[in-house]
Order: sequence, then structure tokens, then C-alpha cells
Amino acid sequence: MSSRKRRIDLDRTWKQPSLWRRLFGRFRSELHVEPAVLGIDYTLRHRAAVHAVRAFIERIDHYSLQSGRVVQVLSDYVVPSDSGLERKVPEWLAERLRFGVVTVEARVRYIPIQHVDFRWDARGIEALLYLSEKVSPGTRAFIAAYLGHGDGINEVDELPQAVVLEEPG
Repeated sequence: MSSRKRRIDLDRTWKQPSLWRRLFGRFRSELHVEPAVLGIDYTLRHRAAVHAVRAFIERIDHYSLQSGRVVQVLSDYVVPSDSGLERKVPEWLAERLRFGVVTVEARVRYIPIQHVDFRWDARGIEALLYLSEKVSPGTRAFIAAYLGHGDGINEVDELPQAVVLEEPG
């Protein structure tokens, strides 16, 4: 499998759309019909997305801050070579990946991600997360994934109460 790469923009608030795009977008949104009304079941797609994201997270080898706003994540997860999945898996990862920090006051919060650059080959995948704000010194950072319901940023249920740093021996 050859090396592939892709950029996915998540935060589009900094871009001002053109007049044509705003008019076309308004017209298109008026014609949009909800998939649930059509009776389409998306549970298989959701399960595939959750499986891919969970496998990516479980196979993370290393993550590091490249600068104050860029995080590099290396994983042994191999993107399937099927053309449909090769297109969708990076989108699923970008939508569900979260970059969290634990502040000095022991608060957990997630820093919004503006866009993600993916590079993958037969050995694994690399993700560069471009954050919307700098990571403050003195915080502990972690990579997480959102797999449940809700917005995944503000409504976080069941935060862990303790962190195990080493296995009992």
C-alpha cells in the first residue's frame, strides 16, 4: 500500500464564505430531508466508525506536542485499503478525536481542534492535530475519542475519578 495523506478541516468559523456559497448553502439546506424520516438505518456505519476509532486509540504508540498548538499522534492502526473506507476512516477519526488537558486545578477540558492532517501507509497512521489555542504549561495532556451520544465536548459523562499510573505489582 502506498503512502496517502489527507487534511480534514473541522473548525470553519475563521473562513468567511463567499456570497455564492452562502446562497447555494441556504438553498441546499432548505431541500435537505432528514435520513431518519426516510427510514434509513445508519447503525452499521456508526458501529464501523466506533470500531475504527477505538482501534486507532488502542494502537497509539506515541503522541507529543510539536509546538504550542500542534500535536503529533502515531498509531499502528492500518487504514483499510478499500476505497470507501480509505475515504471515510480519516473523517471518522477527525470527527471523534479529542485533545484533553488536565489543568492545575484538576479540571478536565478539551481544546477544540481546527484541522487534522493524516498520513498513512501499511505500517500505520500519523495524525497532526492543529489546536485552536495553545496548550498551557503545567497541564497534563491526553488523547481521547468520543464514542457515545451528545456533543462530545461539553456534555462528558462519567469522567474517571482516578488515574492508574502503574500496574499493581
